[in-house]
Formats: sequence, structure tokens, C-alpha cells
Amino acid sequence: MNGEKYSDPTADHAVHNAMRTPDHVIKVINMMKSIAEFAGFEVVGHIHLKDRASGREWK
Repeated sequence: MNGEKYSDPTADHAVHNAMRTPDHVIKVINMMKSIAEFAGFEVVGHIHLKDRASGREWK
């Protein structure tokens, strides 16, 4: 919705895409969980990642 409370699907879609965790980050998190499980461990907290190139963080 925009400031005037009208539906704005284009903006809603753009915000959704901007907030979405990228596929490559999801793959890294899944790999980390798989490695922990393979080694007999369990991830019990959040995995916090930071892209060295862009500085963007995912929690």
C-alpha cells in the first residue's frame, strides 16, 4: 500500500524482492547446517552472515 492507502502491487513486489534472502545465501546456510549435522552437531542459534564485498548482512 502507498501513503494514500491504495494498493500498489509494483512497490509491494519490489519491497518483497529487496527483503528476500538471496538463493546463494540460503544455499550457504543449508551447507553449514549439513556440515554441522554430518559432524554430529546441531545449529541451535541464528547464523549471521556478512558479504565481504558488499558489506550486506543476513541474519
